[in-house]
Amino acid sequence: MIEDGNCPVCEAHEWEEAGRKVYTRAAMEDGDNYLRLRGRVLFEVWFPGRSEVELRAVVCRRCGFVQYFPRPEAKDLDEKYNFLGREDTEEEPEGGLPERINSRRAADLYGRVARHLPRGRARILDFGGETGRLMRPFVRAGHECFMLDYSAPTEDGVVHLGRDFGELEPGAEFDAVVCSHVLEHLADPAGVVRRLYGVLRAGGLLYAEVPLEIRGGVPLGREPVTHVNYFAAPAFRHVLERGGFSVRECRQGVFVYGNARPRRMVYAVAEKGAAKAGAPPGDAYRHVRGLLRPSPAARAADAARHLAYLARHPGLYGPAAVLLLEKLRTGRQRLPRR
Repeated sequence: MIEDGNCPVCEAHEWEEAGRKVYTRAAMEDGDNYLRLRGRVLFEVWFPGRSEVELRAVVCRRCGFVQYFPRPEAKDLDEKYNFLGREDTEEEPEGGLPERINSRRAADLYGRVARHLPRGRARILDFGGETGRLMRPFVRAGHECFMLDYSAPTEDGVVHLGRDFGELEPGAEFDAVVCSHVLEHLADPAGVVRRLYGVLRAGGLLYAEVPLEIRGGVPLGREPVTHVNYFAAPAFRHVLERGGFSVRECRQGVFVYGNARPRRMVYAVAEKGAAKAGAPPGDAYRHVRGLLRPSPAARAADAARHLAYLARHPGLYGPAAVLLLEKLRTGRQRLPRR
């Protein structure tokens, strides 16, 4: 575990502490199976022999990237996945209507990507796509779809090329890469972006998406094992530009998951080109501080965005609107600052 270090996005060492949280083994053992297993990672794999761990959330004052210390290294994350591969027989409960949710997510993603694709049949790589379900609309549209993931795809029309970049054939190239909800899990997100750049043809497109988890407070939730990187739009754009991409658009949006509640995310469409990354935008830090402590107007705009998404898909999400309104009523508990 890394006790201190440079920002993995911009390489600066300009951290500001935003909050702390103490995780206890007893509390995590008292949760559901998903939480108990992540608690075992925390206390058996990452911090063996300890009964509590205090993590501190920090914000990069240069690019706005958020993470926590101590931070897991690549070997720590490998040990996590090896452990979960042996032990994790129950995924986080989806609730609601998971098949419809998966179809909705795939359709939304396809709508954001399709208008940027070249004419004709494209070669598309889904990096980290688990079952390959996000490729369904691309398969139906006649594109060649491939996947790199430790899991083998279960979707017809999606070809599994291997577990990681090392298993790709030399010279393999694609017209587009989809990297949806992957970069938040990685020790070196900038390094992976560079590898994705390398497998795209000249002018090829990258679609990347991450959850936006810093709205209303630091993102140390019920467990710190699943996600280790927390992006807002400025840091997300910067990590892509540092990887050589020219970013066509980078925006906040909504996606659905689990019990069908709309959740915030940031997505970007970027082109492989000769772009050279400059400094992060000057307002990156201020943008993130505004997310951590949103104004009443910002909260209202956020609620309107979620409700508009629900309104576009009537009857699909059942109790989602009720849950959203309850969350808006109670607010999000903030962690104490130290």
